[in-house]
Amino acid sequence: MTIRGKIAANDERASVQNRLIRPISHHRHGRPCAGHPRIDFLASRTAPQELCLTHTATLVASEQEARALVDRIGEDAILYERSVDLSEIDPDHWQVLVYFEEAPGAAERKALATAAAGIIGTKAAFAIAALPDQNWVARSLEGLKPVRAGRFLVHGRHDRARVRENDIAIEVEAGEAFGTGHHGTTAACLIAIDRVLRSRPVRNALDLGTGTGVLAIAITRAAKAPVVASDIDAVATRIAEENARLNGVAGLVHAVTA
Repeated sequence: MTIRGKIAANDERASVQNRLIRPISHHRHGRPCAGHPRIDFLASRTAPQELCLTHTATLVASEQEARALVDRIGEDAILYERSVDLSEIDPDHWQVLVYFEEAPGAAERKALATAAAGIIGTKAAFAIAALPDQNWVARSLEGLKPVRAGRFLVHGRHDRARVRENDIAIEVEAGEAFGTGHHGTTAACLIAIDRVLRSRPVRNALDLGTGTGVLAIAITRAAKAPVVASDIDAVATRIAEENARLNGVAGLVHAVTA
């Protein structure tokens, strides 16, 4: 029996409205992020680092202008390392959001103004703002509700109290991997697994493209069968192993980097 752990991994990324157009350059170093959002990234597969984002520069324009502005920022000698987000407000208005680790200095402000003027005109200007100091982890978890699919309930640590007596609970912390059950493909796979396991016994299984390992964990929790959880991303297999341990099935889930 083969279960495709990620039918459309890219769809889960694309479902986020505000897309990160360009990740932060790997050779930059961050600082502690108390009260501010952070970006985790890998300078190498074995050396995770984080960057603290404290300020943004925002400008709203037409889609054509906004996309051209993102390209211009990427070509600028001062701004090219910055992380840029492009999102649609409505069909006529698109937002360009540039992130900074500290308040942009005179050179960066001038570069932003020059880029905007070159694409939109001299009246266009980026609005500089400091990101609020708050518990961003708690804020992000507020919108991440448990997912019920068949007998399975996929939840985070913050929702342990929602587990019912007959639920097959799967606690998942996504981290840098994808697969929290919120995307339709993952939920559909969980429902399919539930139906298959109700109809016949399963001796072993393959979770291909495991991500967080949620499907592998579901099979082991419901069928007590060993599962090979495979992914091309070493970060994903590491997180799958961690989630298997968290759910008490580490002995049945064998995570492999393809």
